[in-house]
Order: sequence, then C-alpha cells, then structure tokens
Amino acid sequence: MPVLLKYHRELHLTEEQKEEIKGEIRLIKEKIIPLDRAIDKLSEKVRHDMLVSDNRLLVEGEMRVLANLKVERSLYNYKCIRDLKRILTKEQFEKLLKLAGY
Repeated sequence: MPVLLKYHRELHLTEEQKEEIKGEIRLIKEKIIPLDRAIDKLSEKVRHDMLVSDNRLLVEGEMRVLANLKVERSLYNYKCIRDLKRILTKEQFEKLLKLAGY
C-alpha cells in the first residue's frame, strides 16, 4: 500500500475509504513487520551457514523455511491488492495502477 499512500490525494478518497484502508494497513502491518524481521534474520543465517556449514540438509531446510516465509509475505501483498480493489471504485483502482506505472 505504499503506492496508495504516495498518491492518495490524486484518488480523491472518501472518508469511509480512508478509514477502511487505514484499518487494513494496521492489520497487515501487524503481520508483515514480524514476518520481515524473521525473513531478515533467517536470510542472514542462511548466508552464514552456506559459507561455513558442511551440513547440506541444514542449509536446505533453512532455505525451504525462508522460501515459505517469503511466499507468506508475498501473499500479504496479494491481500493488499485484493483489499484495494474491493475498497476503491473501479476508476480509482485503475488510476492507482496507472500512477504506479502498471
């Protein structure tokens, strides 16, 4: 939703839309922030273990967990898009996509 925050004035959101979007942002941030921290921490561990560990299964397992965390993170991006599509009018959503370069 960073794109929405950047272009919210151009979209002429109603107060109801603003409130609903704020609520969605709060809910998603609660999930994404700890997920991003876990991804960062595990990424660092994987890089370290790739350099020093001879245990292929350990590194492979860490990489699979990391991949799953990244999929989960991407699904929150998908949820954001679905939420915006539901909250915004068709015209607002299309304008947002255009402003975002899509």
